[in-house]
Amino acid sequence: MCELEGSKQQLCEAIEAYVDACQQRSVTIRPWRNETFCPLRCPVNSHYQTCVSACPARCLDLRPQACAAPCLEGCQCDEGYVQSGDRCVREDQCGCTYEGVYHQPGAEFFGPGCSLRCRCHGNNSTACEAWTCGEKEYCGLVNGNYGCHPTGKRGA
Repeated sequence: MCELEGSKQQLCEAIEAYVDACQQRSVTIRPWRNETFCPLRCPVNSHYQTCVSACPARCLDLRPQACAAPCLEGCQCDEGYVQSGDRCVREDQCGCTYEGVYHQPGAEFFGPGCSLRCRCHGNNSTACEAWTCGEKEYCGLVNGNYGCHPTGKRGA
């Protein structure tokens, strides 16, 4: 600490590394952070805990099986919320998984060959309808979007 000229951030990082090493060896750690000492800012609908599951409930896996990995220090979603990316949302705000790809609620997307146009209604509910690209459209990827695109706008 003296060598680092009293840098609180350096101290916090050192303690965090020590805590991580202990938790990897299944050592129970008592709460050491608070609002004024090395605070960990958690997203809305979550809170700090010294031991959270390494396999939390997420929109992609609402009911994870037993987790063999040791717990970690971090942010835990509040009761009734699950992880969706870096946020905590209610289960009914989760999107949909279709063909192994996760889509946000309200997103519209195309199935293979653009033969289906689908919409994610949330909570893993997807509705698809038969679809055919228009006469002056082609099915492909443009700027990261797979679907029907005007024939003159080809590109990846």
